[in-house]
Parts: sequence; structure tokens; C-alpha cells
Amino acid sequence: MTGAATGFFWHERCFWHDPGAIGVFSAPGEFLQPQPASESPESKRRLKNLLEVSGLIDELAVRKPPPASREDLERFHTTRYLDALAAGDAGRGGDGGDCAPYLPGSLAAASQSAGLAVGAVEAVATGELSQAYALCRPPGHHAEADRGRGFCLLGNIPVAVMRARALGQVGRVAILDWDVHHGNGQQGAFWNTPEVLTISLHQAGNYPLETGEFAEQGGAAALGTDLNLPLPPGCGIGAYEYAMDTLVLPAIEAFAPELIVVACGYDACAKDPLGKMLLNSAVKAGFDETIMLDPEGCVAEASAANVFLVRDGVLHTPEVTSCLQGITRDSVIRLAREGLGLEVVERRITRDELYIADEAFLTGTAAEILPLRELDGRHIGARIGGPAVGAPIADGSVTARLQRLYGRLVRGELEADLAAFGAWLTPV
Repeated sequence: MTGAATGFFWHERCFWHDPGAIGVFSAPGEFLQPQPASESPESKRRLKNLLEVSGLIDELAVRKPPPASREDLERFHTTRYLDALAAGDAGRGGDGGDCAPYLPGSLAAASQSAGLAVGAVEAVATGELSQAYALCRPPGHHAEADRGRGFCLLGNIPVAVMRARALGQVGRVAILDWDVHHGNGQQGAFWNTPEVLTISLHQAGNYPLETGEFAEQGGAAALGTDLNLPLPPGCGIGAYEYAMDTLVLPAIEAFAPELIVVACGYDACAKDPLGKMLLNSAVKAGFDETIMLDPEGCVAEASAANVFLVRDGVLHTPEVTSCLQGITRDSVIRLAREGLGLEVVERRITRDELYIADEAFLTGTAAEILPLRELDGRHIGARIGGPAVGAPIADGSVTARLQRLYGRLVRGELEADLAAFGAWLTPV
């Protein structure tokens, strides 16, 4: 019988792990300034605090299980690695292996983090809870049997799943990892275990560089139970939804697991400094695109396109200090200046300027020239009585004129007004 409650597993000790000042993927040195680790306690503590102030925590079954035991840890990790970690923890700290720094006290936090995963998996596997969220820190999906990696000291999910399987609490398990980095720890832990399906959706070419390719599909004893989906940087939420609908969910359904465990890293978010996947909540909220702002709150760019606005016949676009210097952006600037004789200004643009613009559009390889009709529920162009949202754009508008000019150019229609741009085309 499955329990009806949703569990929330957390412990204050997990927030006390301190990796110290680091240089990200290189040790701080003469010309590399130390900085706080990107993996910090504040985002995790904020999540727990928001649950409390919102009142949602009252609807959850809150659990604070004990740390993972040495016996549980040794189902995955080697004795030699655990001994070395304990020795460093008792001294001045160290590095668990590959960019996994720690200070005294971190082993207790990591053991507690693994204990949260153990408790959550056990509660769901035994039917006490229907589902559970474990707020684990330090994270664990990069940790390997004999070393820590990528801010991860202990393999939280491998430790929890191996324990549950060893105790007969569960048989077939699917592990889905959608962190921006490849889940090499889970892959290695269950490489030759046909009863465990591991799936990783991650940014191609990101850390760790040597794993995460589609060709990696499991060891000889478990071929086909490891699915890697390396996605190109900047692909956005559409690629993730397509991969989930056409590959991930069918694979899980075909595998028919008794338990699903998700390594839900949030670093594929558009604002995360270690990823470039540009995920956001805009599409889920019913919008077609997101406009990103720079640190000062000025308009930067869209997720895969540059932004332009028109005001009183003048074309404005953010300066390249805060956006990508896109090829289509440069093409549109030249077409506007040389093809249409328009004034183009590259400058800082505040968010509210888009609200009161006469016109606005996006440019990019995929977007080409795409009108913006509405922003934050506000009709762009309403100030001058522009066409309603959903209606065709005005034929004489700057956006429409640039669309026609750009379309003729890419089709090779090089009349006199476009002759100067012929060098842009490559015969095929």
C-alpha cells in the first residue's frame, strides 16, 4: 500500500558544508583570484525557507533521518576513498579528487546528505510515502566509487538505491538526471546493473568532459540501460520537452521501474553561471519567449535571439556589452542603415522602453526577424494605435520592411538596392 503524503527530507547540517575559496576548475594561484564556490548553501536554504513562509511545509511530511552509515557508504564507495576523506576531514580538509574541495566538518554534512537520500528512497520504496523530495547538500551525482568530483563528495543516489536493493525494498529502479552536467556518478555505479536504468539530460561538452556521450549505453551485462542525451548549448525548453516526450518517458515506460529517482539539479536555468541551456519558466507560463536582463536590469537579449525596438522611426538595440554579437543582428543593422536609410542606435535599454515602443522584434538564425507583439501582458505598439495582438503587422512598419528586405536577400533577389550585399551569399 502506498502512502498518500509527500515527504520533505532536510537537515541543517547539510548547509554547514564549506568547500572554501576555489578557482572553479583550476586551483587559485598567482593570477587566479579565489572565489566562493558556485555550489553554496544559500539557494538550498532559501528553498527550505520559502516552504516555511509560504505555508507549504505544513502540507508535507517533514523528515530528518540519520546520516548514512559506513556500511551504506561502502556499498558504493571504496574503503580507501572513505578513509582518505575521513583523514582529510579530521585535519585541514582537502580535495575529494577532482574539484571536490572540502573543509573540516564536510564529511558529516556529506554523510547527512546521503542519509537524506537513503531516508527518502526507503520511505517511498516501502510505501510509507507516495513521493519525497530530499534537499541534499553537498550534491552527489558526480561522485565516483573512489573519488569525489564536481563539488560532490558522496554518491547520494547510488548509496540510497544500492541500500534499498540490498535490503529487498525495491528491484527495478529508473534514475533520471536533468542537471546541466552529465550524471557520471550514477552511470558508473550501475554500468553493469541491468535492473537499474540511468538517464541523463545534460549540456553537451560541459563537465565532465570525458563522459555523457550518446554511445555510452551501459556495460556488457546491462547494455541499453544507460541513456545519455547531450543537448546543444542554448537549445532551450523546447528541446528538453521534445527529449522528454519522445525519448525519456518512453524509455522509462518500457523499462517499467518500481521506483523512479530524479537527480533534479537546477543549473540548466538561464541565469546559472555554469550552464548555457537557457531554461526558463516563460514558455510554461504561456509565453513564447523570455527577455533576459543584465545585472543592472537593462534589456540584454532573448534566449537565442537579439532584441530591437523602434521608436519614432529610429531603431534601437542593446549594446554588445550585455548581449551576443549575433550574425543576424549585424546583418539587420547594416540592412537598416544602408538598405532603408534608418538611424540605428546601440545603447542601454530599460525594460519599460519595450512597453512603450512603437515596434519591437527579435533577430537570430532561427528567428530571422520575428515581431514582438506583447510583453508582460502589454500590447507593444498600443501607444501609436498599432495592430492588435494576433493581427498582421502593418505593411509599412519598420519590422515589415526589414522582413521583406531580409527575405529578398536570403533568396538571392539582388536588385539595385541589395547589390552591395551580394558578398553575403555563398553559392551552393
